Amino acid sequence: MFNIRTVRVVQVTVRLPVCPERVKNISMSGSAEIKCSVAFWYYRRMLLVIGLMLFGGLWFFYDGRVGWPQKNVAAVAKRAFEAAADGHDWSAFSANDEAFLDAAFVGGSDELNLVKKAHNDGGAPRPWSEYIQSSAGRGALQRINNENLLKEAYQAGTQGVMTWPEYARENDIPANKQEAKPESKHGQYGWESIENAFKGASKKREWAFYGASTGHKHWKVKDPVYHYSSEIKGQMWIANILWAMAVVTFFYMMVGSRRRLSADEDSLTSESGVRIPFSSVYEIDTRKWDKKGLAYLRYHNAEGAEKRAVIDDLKYKEGDEVLERVLSNFSGRLIEKTNDDGAP
Repeated sequence: MFNIRTVRVVQVTVRLPVCPERVKNISMSGSAEIKCSVAFWYYRRMLLVIGLMLFGGLWFFYDGRVGWPQKNVAAVAKRAFEAAADGHDWSAFSANDEAFLDAAFVGGSDELNLVKKAHNDGGAPRPWSEYIQSSAGRGALQRINNENLLKEAYQAGTQGVMTWPEYARENDIPANKQEAKPESKHGQYGWESIENAFKGASKKREWAFYGASTGHKHWKVKDPVYHYSSEIKGQMWIANILWAMAVVTFFYMMVGSRRRLSADEDSLTSESGVRIPFSSVYEIDTRKWDKKGLAYLRYHNAEGAEKRAVIDDLKYKEGDEVLERVLSNFSGRLIEKTNDDGAP
């Protein structure tokens, strides 16, 4: 369950010279102009935003220019590898595979040669090193604990000269469960491990073992994802947009650094340079002051139109002093957040 603290918003009318309790710590007897320059926090915040945009742009740019193209080579190589394992020749694969066609490999390029090699290797018999790493190979070795015997059976299966019953009879191995006896040379169930190794030589090669054995980056991924050219262009667009936003934010920061917030004896000058007489202010909203340092002023301009100004204490140093001076010359509606007991 959530523990939610309720608040209520009250509206009070301030008729000075009575001053709100929270402004008593600052003496407002003086009438010297208060000039607020941009605070260090503003620059730190803006530079952090710019840095995140630049870093994000680099991230997307790297994916679009380097990361995803490299992953695509692995993805297409896997497709070529498995196509060969399924009995498809190179011409059939290269003419029909969507990812290969979208990648548009240049003839003779290193990437194309890697894909061709993966296709050739996929059509070759599975080597012993891949079988013994598979779950079937590890299980067979665990049951019989004789790698040389298993390897001999595997190599015999690779040659394709004999069937399993023929190999079993020649090597005095039970060919099936009915022939297996407890007193057999390899035990009652040892023949199963040897048969597994013999028949495992004719199984299709698996990318999970082949890709990892190549040492190429991204090839050890069991199922590499192909990113189409449209997706890569999208990455580059996002990178450029983030960099453009970083440039715009930088210029916005530079423009903002020249702005000032000030208050004299009779008026407030907003950061946009608009002079606001205290007498024209009819409402002040300080509900966001404690947490965000924001106070909103509503006033009537010279033409009588309703306008709004902001005092940002996080952006401007001594912004609190400006707010106190406005409050000390204010007679209108004050909106503030209070605790449940009514205390501000």
